[in-house]
Amino acid sequence: MPHRRQRQFRPRLAGLLLALVALTTGRASVAEPASADAVRAAYLYRFAGYIAWPDPGAADTPFVIDVLDAPAMARELRRILSQHVIHGHTTEVREISSLRELGDAQILYVAPGRAQVLRELRPERRSGLLLVTAEEDGLSDGSVINFLILDSNVRFEVSLAAAQRWGLKISADLLGVAVRVQRGQGQLG
Repeated sequence: MPHRRQRQFRPRLAGLLLALVALTTGRASVAEPASADAVRAAYLYRFAGYIAWPDPGAADTPFVIDVLDAPAMARELRRILSQHVIHGHTTEVREISSLRELGDAQILYVAPGRAQVLRELRPERRSGLLLVTAEEDGLSDGSVINFLILDSNVRFEVSLAAAQRWGLKISADLLGVAVRVQRGQGQLG
């Protein structure tokens, strides 16, 4: 019986997440479809609530999202996050053009076509970084969450192995609405 309830819960959670994305982007009507960047930005904001970081940081420090080579995404994030806090922290979005500029961000969003730069990052040098891409093979490049376009909709997949390397714990609720979950080295579930 619990298994049946869990299956019923997932579609409701997926519907709730999509409704929250629509509300967050401010484009709930069909007549005004949200751009892929607006949807991704809303998802990024929502993802933060389903992830436990190893060190939440001092209360007076901002929750930082660095955006590598994706100015439209940075604009959308600033628009959305200007009215929200994440884990009780004010938010800051920084545009960067190389990993040398990566600061103390909790999330790094990498523009499409740039995911290979993730191979330069080493979790042993720092922990608690959520790596997010929008690539066909983003998980193989080291991403924790990778956006995909399926049937003209923005969806996402998750690598639990990458999350573990970075010291992140992802809620089962978020995993339940991912289109794919990579549980171990190359293992999709």
